[in-house]
Amino acid sequence: MSDAKRVSFVEDFRRFFVRGLVLVLPPVLTVWILLQVWLLLNTYVGEPVNTALRYVVAWSIAEVYDREPTDTTRPFRYIEPLKVWVPANVAWVVAGREPLEALPRKPSERDQLLQRALESGEFPLSVSQLFERYIYYQYYVPLHLSFVGILVALVAVYFAGRFLATVVGSWTWGLTERAILGVPLVRSVYPHVKQFVEFLLSERSREYNRVVAVEYPRKGIWSLGLVTGDGIGELERATGQEFVTVFVPYTPWSVAGYAIELPKTDVVDLNMTVDEAIRFVVTGGVLRPGFSPLTATVEKRRREAEVVSSRSKPVRETRVFRVGTRASLLAKTQTESVLQMLRRLWPDQKFELIEITTTGDVHGERKLTEIGGEGVFAKELQQALLDGRIDFAVHSYKDLPTAPVPGLVVVAVPPRATPWDVLISRPRGLNLRDLPAGAVIGTSSVRRRVQLARLRPDLKFVDLRGNVNTRLRKLAEGRDGVTAVVLAYAGLARLGLVHEISQVFLAHELLPAPAQGALAVECRADDKVVQQLLAPLDDPASRAAVEAERTLLRSLGGGCHVPVGAIATVAGDKLMLRGGVFAPDCRSVVAELEGPVRPAEELGRRLAQRLLEEGAAELLEQSAR
Repeated sequence: MSDAKRVSFVEDFRRFFVRGLVLVLPPVLTVWILLQVWLLLNTYVGEPVNTALRYVVAWSIAEVYDREPTDTTRPFRYIEPLKVWVPANVAWVVAGREPLEALPRKPSERDQLLQRALESGEFPLSVSQLFERYIYYQYYVPLHLSFVGILVALVAVYFAGRFLATVVGSWTWGLTERAILGVPLVRSVYPHVKQFVEFLLSERSREYNRVVAVEYPRKGIWSLGLVTGDGIGELERATGQEFVTVFVPYTPWSVAGYAIELPKTDVVDLNMTVDEAIRFVVTGGVLRPGFSPLTATVEKRRREAEVVSSRSKPVRETRVFRVGTRASLLAKTQTESVLQMLRRLWPDQKFELIEITTTGDVHGERKLTEIGGEGVFAKELQQALLDGRIDFAVHSYKDLPTAPVPGLVVVAVPPRATPWDVLISRPRGLNLRDLPAGAVIGTSSVRRRVQLARLRPDLKFVDLRGNVNTRLRKLAEGRDGVTAVVLAYAGLARLGLVHEISQVFLAHELLPAPAQGALAVECRADDKVVQQLLAPLDDPASRAAVEAERTLLRSLGGGCHVPVGAIATVAGDKLMLRGGVFAPDCRSVVAELEGPVRPAEELGRRLAQRLLEEGAAELLEQSAR
């Protein structure tokens, strides 16, 4: 070996020293941690219990006299501060603060030591203290009985747990907790400490369902999470989505972290165990298993698709599927999200994106009623399907005509995004109540204008058209004095612009458009191959909600741009539908119904009938004029 390749002594030492540390540190640290735990328990649990035990024993066996005892076979000593006679060896041990065998052997020296202790005032002034110290030096130290305190504490806690599990014990502890919570300072701390301890020790709290990855704390940053259960029902009813509760642990303390609510579609399942996940977190990612992420929904449907394909493959050989989409950035982003799911489902197939310009795109600055009204963002795509130029198309469901097109079918409704409308203000961060008096809102929707005017009658409105980026640019420029705009949350989220949002409007504030936030994947009714290809993308809950909303709109005799708001939410086998009709003069009719999930269309028809009976027909006529 040449000198150039020879490893230097320093490099050689460093390499083997590090290797030695890797081998030696784990057992050393393990022993150190166990010792620290023992010292902590012994100091704060064992020793207090041991001291109490010694006092009990001392109280029960202490032999003292108020005058000189007649038994001359045992040496006694008169303790002046206490004015009692105690065994001399007790006095010697306590005075010396050492075990008996460490004291001077000669009685005269012991007497001198005792006398100095008495004169210095260091002598204990209680009989029980005398004997407690005697028991400590005479028995606990020589026989190493320190473990007794921890053993007694463990047994006491066990029997306390048995007692508290009884009716009487539960009632007694309830009274005790109420008394604790009655103390002003304690009641501010106790509940939080109790929750933390229950989280650490409760068997139920550690029952994680599965390991997932979530985009947290912001989009583009992925964190490891543990699913602890289903989402909050109230949140699911309010948003129309299915949620899960995810615990995102800290590094390195895996018992602390954040509990967050996420839509099921935003959670990515990981092929790793809970133990592997905890090790990954505790070690800061050093110990990592090999895993490949797949979304829960797509993975489940991929397995279903494999079963289907084993009987009848949608495509027996690789082919290119032509996918139609509008040319706007949002439309292409939505279509790409669908293609990502399809590529996971069918990795052998290829997809070609075909951009098609619609009438709505060409006349984006004009009113929809002036360029044809309903379907202006979908007709060209649907015609391309009928002509065979594309195999399927991805639409924003709310852009589709309410009446089905003969020869076409919506074969899949992927999991719906958040359906709510949002406010974006300049300057940023102002919600509706913070806007200045007479603020100008940019929106072309009568539905939005009426509901916003009910919340803030002083607001003014101007038409603001164009795609999302165009509207945001006009807001930034202050076009027509616009202070804020109202847009759909889903579009902003798909474009990564959630940070622009100042306020999210919920159903009781601003009903969204029917099918807002939902996508529709449409193909030819006679193309069974494409239908089988797309079928695993369909989300039954999203489809049921959208069908109820769209049926309501169709039953009211309105198109996709009339001033009708609706939101349906699925909870188990129940479907709740809330809808409203709004007129330019700010009148409105709003109602809601609940029914079975299937058939969803029936609930939409029933709610439409109720709205018409309550005066919606007149409002629709006014809007049509």
